[in-house]
Amino acid sequence: MNRLWPLAFLGLSACVPLPFGIPPTKIEAGVAARLGDDEPGAATFPLRASFHLLQAFLEQHERSFDVGPGWGVYPTTSGSLTHGPFLEAGWLHPTKFGEDGSGWRFGVNGKGHYLFASDLDSGFGVTLQATMEWTSFVTGPFAECTVNSSSDPYEPEPSGKDSCSIGVSEGEGGIGFFVETSYAKLGGADVGWVGGGLVFRIPMSVGIVFVPLWD
Repeated sequence: MNRLWPLAFLGLSACVPLPFGIPPTKIEAGVAARLGDDEPGAATFPLRASFHLLQAFLEQHERSFDVGPGWGVYPTTSGSLTHGPFLEAGWLHPTKFGEDGSGWRFGVNGKGHYLFASDLDSGFGVTLQATMEWTSFVTGPFAECTVNSSSDPYEPEPSGKDSCSIGVSEGEGGIGFFVETSYAKLGGADVGWVGGGLVFRIPMSVGIVFVPLWD
């Protein structure tokens, strides 16, 4: 029994290790004007996440083709919601990258959707999109800590907890913007939008987050 005291003390004073894994991901977030007879004048907010395996390999950093499956969510200002899977395929044209492997590229892609709607029948849709991105290839370990401190004299103790993370990243990281137009046939309704937004590339990462058991 006495041999368990060191383990108990370690558990009470140490951090909880939480492993995590992030696949090579492309994220899009934007705003668009809704077209069609179902919600005239409404705005929609395209939000998508897709898995792009090719962006995890250094030799594919200056590729001219990109493909990946994903899922999109499309809420509107009128309160309706459309969501569903999609498959994206597109062409990329990288400009001359610098010695550090970073640079601009533009491209066009098409997305085929299957959409579920909160107020309409499900159906198929398509999106045509143009992008401009700044990208860099990330490789190697990382380690960082977040310290929650307060500058408010009336709240000396912040509500959050300190945390640290360590791990390894491999793949493209980047930021850019897109413009797009979409059309879908949902039941008997013609639905579409025209808009734009931001695009992010997130490298593949695995690691551990350490969260304190006690404040």
